[in-house]
Amino acid sequence: MRKRGERVLGPYEQHNGFRIVEIDDKGKRDSSIFPTQKAAELYKEFLLSELARDDHTTKSALDVYRKHLEAKGNKADSVRQTCWVIGLFFPDPINLALLTPKRCQVLYDEMRERPTARTKKPPSVDTHRGGLAQVRSFISWCIDRGFMKGANPFADVKGIGKRRPRGKSLGKAGNELRVKETRAWYTKAVELASNDDEGATAALVALLLGMRASEIVSRRVSDLDDDQEAADLLWIPCSKTPAGRRTLEVPDVLHAARVRRRQGARSLPVRVRARARSDRQAAPPRLDPRSGSPRV
Repeated sequence: MRKRGERVLGPYEQHNGFRIVEIDDKGKRDSSIFPTQKAAELYKEFLLSELARDDHTTKSALDVYRKHLEAKGNKADSVRQTCWVIGLFFPDPINLALLTPKRCQVLYDEMRERPTARTKKPPSVDTHRGGLAQVRSFISWCIDRGFMKGANPFADVKGIGKRRPRGKSLGKAGNELRVKETRAWYTKAVELASNDDEGATAALVALLLGMRASEIVSRRVSDLDDDQEAADLLWIPCSKTPAGRRTLEVPDVLHAARVRRRQGARSLPVRVRARARSDRQAAPPRLDPRSGSPRV
């Protein structure tokens, strides 16, 4: 933003060309000579546009970024989480022009060690490394919007720590089912699902349809559709990406349960009662170590 006293004067014609005079906020003058009046006027226009440009801080830019994410159609929870983790890097507003690679490394190190308001503990490795990826995207967006110049100062900041293993076994040895155990698990899950057990139904949906936990718990009876027979299609109309918005064929083993669900609770959401996690996710099926029978 233009500071008090900053001005651009000219162009002034003189014997060797046209002169533009820049005056900073302290009254210091700096002159530039151009061979033609047109070149001098173009340079003056550039300087004036630079003076008129707002100097965004991390806070003001994040407010604009939030509106950008909402306009893209990101879910409210996703927008809130993204802005929250980016805000962890900037507890106090910082002028974007003052961000340097060295300062960004310090910001990341401080963020890793600073306790969060909710847990009173430093963020987990997944949180601070995921946040580093989010803040890189945020700063790249700021550069594209013209809020700052140059290369991304977070580009060379290296994430520290080993992230939690992904996948159903979560990287734990001995947590995989053998062939016999898998067959026993599947047989028991089908039996429970045929009796309208929601946990077993959710586990089979995840296994047979490849759906994410968040997609399963957010499905409603109205998402069932009819093609060749009743309730043989399941719509997933909302997702972060176009590829996530899809229609799936309901396998025969789940078809009867879906029809009963539609008849018995047409307007109720098909949600799963979690037993070992939060109410947003279904507990993963495990083998009961006491009896050897599958626990769904």
